[in-house]
Amino acid sequence: HRALGAAAGDPELFAALDAVAEAAAERSDPVTAAEFHELAIGLGDRTARRCVAAAQHHFDSGHLDRAGVLAGEAAHGASAGPTRARARMLLGAVRLLRADLPAAMGLAYVALCW
Repeated sequence: HRALGAAAGDPELFAALDAVAEAAAERSDPVTAAEFHELAIGLGDRTARRCVAAAQHHFDSGHLDRAGVLAGEAAHGASAGPTRARARMLLGAVRLLRADLPAAMGLAYVALCW
């Protein structure tokens, strides 16, 4: 309830949103998990890690367009490392399901080179 009335977030609120998002994911409810991550993004926690988490839940729920947008944002905004690699792999999976095999293969390759 606190998050819905907030204009901006704080670390305590973001931690609470993480906890409920993960609880939803554990209940096999990726739609709700994505919504909680999106709420945190809207409240100011637009980190690459958060965008990848939201993108993964959108992907798992079949919302490929939104998953692609968030994974692309994270892939371009993250520094080299596992978060950027995960974003690129997820973006590649979206492209593969959209029948763009050359782009999917390219993203998979650069993800492995993170």
